[in-house]
Amino acid sequence: MDRPFNPSGLPPMTRRYSTLGLDKEVNEVMKAVSVFLRGNDNMLLVVIGPYGFGKSDLLDDVEERLKELNVDIIRTALSLSMNIKDYLVNKLSERDPSKPMVIMFDEADELTRAVSMSGGVNNDVKNAIMQVTGLIRAILEPKNYAQLLNLKPSSLGRIMIIAAFTPQLYYSILRNSVPDVFDIARGRVFKEVVIDDRVPYWLYEAIVENRLLSYSTPERLKAIKDGKISPLWPFNRELLSLIYLIARRMENGQASPRNLIKLTSKLFEMAIENNGQLSVNLVLSFVTSELGKYVNLDLLNELKTYGDEVLGVALSGIPVKANSNIELTGLVEKVKVIEVNPDNPSELRKVNNVRMIYGKPPIIVDDLRNLSIEYGSYYTVPTDRGIRLFVILPPDANLEGFVGYDAYILKKGIHDKLLGLVSAEGASVDELGNFIKQLAAMKPVDVAGRIIGMLAKSDAIKVQDGLRVAIVDNVLDARLAYATLDSPDKVASIALNCGVKVNGQVKYVDGLIALVVNDQVLTNQLNTNLNIKWCNTYDASQRILLLSYGSDSIEELRNTLIGLYVLSRFSKVPSEYSSQVQVAMRFIERVSAFRDSLRNHILQYTLGLPRRREGKRDAIRSIVESWIEGKVDQQLPPAFRCGDKPCISKVESTLVNYLSNVGKPIDERELEQIIRGLFPVQLWREFREHDLVELMRLRGLLHDHNGKYILTTGDGFRRAVEDTCSRIRELSKSLDSGITININGVNLTLQAGLSNLQGSVKALEDECRLLMTVIRNPSEDDLKRLAKINLRLLDIQSEADEVKGKEGNLVNEIKAIIGNLNTIIDSIGGEQGIRAELKDAVRAKVNELKELINRVVGNLNGLSVDKAYEALKALNDNVTKEINRLRRELEVATSILLYAHEYSMITMTLSKISQLINEGDSVLKGNTSTDVVDSIVELLSRDSLEDLEIALSEYESRVKEARARLMDYINKARFKVTKISNSINWLRHRGLLNQDVAIPSLNFTNLNELRMSIENLVAVNKLIASKLSEISDKLNVPLSVLTYIASNGPNVGIDEVVMARELGMESKDVVNYLETLWRAKLVEKRYVS
Repeated sequence: MDRPFNPSGLPPMTRRYSTLGLDKEVNEVMKAVSVFLRGNDNMLLVVIGPYGFGKSDLLDDVEERLKELNVDIIRTALSLSMNIKDYLVNKLSERDPSKPMVIMFDEADELTRAVSMSGGVNNDVKNAIMQVTGLIRAILEPKNYAQLLNLKPSSLGRIMIIAAFTPQLYYSILRNSVPDVFDIARGRVFKEVVIDDRVPYWLYEAIVENRLLSYSTPERLKAIKDGKISPLWPFNRELLSLIYLIARRMENGQASPRNLIKLTSKLFEMAIENNGQLSVNLVLSFVTSELGKYVNLDLLNELKTYGDEVLGVALSGIPVKANSNIELTGLVEKVKVIEVNPDNPSELRKVNNVRMIYGKPPIIVDDLRNLSIEYGSYYTVPTDRGIRLFVILPPDANLEGFVGYDAYILKKGIHDKLLGLVSAEGASVDELGNFIKQLAAMKPVDVAGRIIGMLAKSDAIKVQDGLRVAIVDNVLDARLAYATLDSPDKVASIALNCGVKVNGQVKYVDGLIALVVNDQVLTNQLNTNLNIKWCNTYDASQRILLLSYGSDSIEELRNTLIGLYVLSRFSKVPSEYSSQVQVAMRFIERVSAFRDSLRNHILQYTLGLPRRREGKRDAIRSIVESWIEGKVDQQLPPAFRCGDKPCISKVESTLVNYLSNVGKPIDERELEQIIRGLFPVQLWREFREHDLVELMRLRGLLHDHNGKYILTTGDGFRRAVEDTCSRIRELSKSLDSGITININGVNLTLQAGLSNLQGSVKALEDECRLLMTVIRNPSEDDLKRLAKINLRLLDIQSEADEVKGKEGNLVNEIKAIIGNLNTIIDSIGGEQGIRAELKDAVRAKVNELKELINRVVGNLNGLSVDKAYEALKALNDNVTKEINRLRRELEVATSILLYAHEYSMITMTLSKISQLINEGDSVLKGNTSTDVVDSIVELLSRDSLEDLEIALSEYESRVKEARARLMDYINKARFKVTKISNSINWLRHRGLLNQDVAIPSLNFTNLNELRMSIENLVAVNKLIASKLSEISDKLNVPLSVLTYIASNGPNVGIDEVVMARELGMESKDVVNYLETLWRAKLVEKRYVS
């Protein structure tokens, strides 16, 4: 028998059913056919649809309709393994050329399989593609290709080709490999018809019902009419919904018609084998055997232990009426199911408000193909009254005016585990539910505020009543303000200010995305044409995106926020929120399109400078020079070019127009603020607001008059020229002035080195006077002449400044030299340590140098600065040399005087010490102090440094010799001191001296102290000699004998033989003297001093 459901999902040989869900696509194809039939042209139409989504069914419907239009039809598979070319040539050769023909190519999947098997487009695949496309092109273009098919061109006229392809084959292979055929823009494709691949649950149920009715016997139809069985019998909605959910799980969230039909067919066959009865056990067997791979069988077997009622709830995709006791299992929960007409906005709004209170997302019905089934949330079914929506709510939900019933479903977590669904983290789902609950209580304007906060990734700032704003500053993109308004009229102030006022200051932006929210009026009342200009300059539509939400769009606003929230929190979107995500994506696409458009617009107003080694000022100057000369430099930025000629940039022209409307002078700070508001300065490269001002000033478009800028494109041009001429005259005057230096009583007037610029200044002044003939509205050539004068004036001023800078440095050097001369001369005269004997001679030398300096400096008056500097530099060197020479002479003279003094002191000391050691006359010969000073002064006056150094050398030798003699005498004196000390001790020992006598030391480095010590020793020596002389006279003993004995000290043994030898006497005489002294008790017997 003919089956309503093919086990392999294939279309039947003879169709009894009509295709559902492809009405739109069939109509599009038939419209293209109508166009084809109105002419004699060949055409190509492409149908695009994935595997198993009804390409063949669509062609079946189109074929049925074509049969009613008296059109020849060829329907064949686009196969390479079969000889399709010969088949088509035979058919085409037999046709009546006057009758239109439609060739329908189906089953082109062989090409896709070839690509898949080869791992890419290899040579074999390329050859296959060329065969297919060559055949299609030959049919489409008979004039060029008919001979290749051995046909007359007339045999290939009035042919339409309808080819069905998968997206992979068409988009990835054919359109890329053969764009001259398969491209909607450049190829031969007249129209592309894309099959809608959305198969919601209601469409699946309608397909099942349609097929069952199409193949029903009269008896079944009567039983349905009498209400004995359901049109879905032997199926039921609970089971079909389960099949749909599992099929969607099998295909990663998108069920295909082919898979649904195959699954339905298998269950249908099992029902036939069971006499048309679908018991719980049969369904369990079906799920276990056919769908066990996609179902948690362990959990299913566990649920089976709770009885058929719990199992019946588990094996249903929608709520099931059951005994309330099953709730005690903890596996199911009670719900309320209400029916809603999706075409009734009021009903839907009420239901959605309740859903949001319970943390459920609103249901969106803008497209019924998006409305399917979500377990535990809602499901859709086809009815005689159209598509109906059944919403699942908590049992305590109170909705008046709706028909509903109580039922049971598996708890969401258990159901997801049963179907092996990967759900989002529980915490995130709970957080989302709480967010929706909060959203239900939010005012629309607060919802809009959250949206712009998410777009801007920052919290919206409340600026004033009715206005919230979030500003995004992006250095690589447009500056954007996201705002919420309650009226589109409030956009005007933002547009006028080029931004939003925050705390009294304008925050400049390049564009505005405004959500106009007002639940008191309809959306179309908020949609208005903005008759304003952004910054009084740009078309508002290029800078402002108004997204209006009136009372009829508040749900869309809420759905947008929910979708944005889901996208920000979930990597895998929960299917229940797919509609909200689609709304959010459409919102994002609209915002992104505006941002792209805005960026493309503001890019026209970007400026940049190439990086030059010379610096930014030179880069700006080169732009002006290129414009004046009319030649394009390779480094001239594109913004300053118009084709192959340099020109005034769009930015400059825009600013000129803006300032023309302002109509008053503007200071630099205000002008830079205007530039920041008008232009996307964050995108400018190596270019800032003041650089634009400088560029326009050099061009002559702007002129600085008394600290404020005026435009020169109108009446301001004459003022600019007058000010420029005045500046030139002032420069000319400044070039004639001299330089006066007054320091430390020295007055010097020098000539400035600017006189060589006078010729250039005079020529520039003549050019400026000629430009005075232009009264107003200068031409571009006039502006170029003014710009040229400005540049030349800058050059001259730069040269003058450079000269003044150099001369200023030289003047400072001159002042430093003069000050240094005075300082070093004064220092030599006031130096400490100059001996009084030499001060008069030094003072005379200093006065002589001062007179010389004053004379030389006076002769420099009238010279140029650089020559005066060189002369003073030489003078400073010479004076420094003289001062250094004088210092050296003073050093040498002082040293000579010191040596002379030391020599004198040594001479006196030697005189004293010679008396002590009886050396006779030891006085050294030399000049007197007065003679020495006179000689030095004479040498100083004659600048005879060489003679002074010779004298110093002579005195050094004398002092060295005197020091050597003094050391020799001191060594002898130390021996004498020992004898004196022994003699004192002997006299005391023998009772001949009762007073204390100190023995002076010779260990002194100071000559005065040494001389005093020697004088004291001489006195002590005289005292000893006096005492010994008295004894000598009294005892008639020679003084030399007494002196010998006393000098050895007391208690010292005396060897008379040695004593006689040392005294030059006879031993017997010495013995006699010793005997005399013994009797006088001055020595001991045998003999001791």
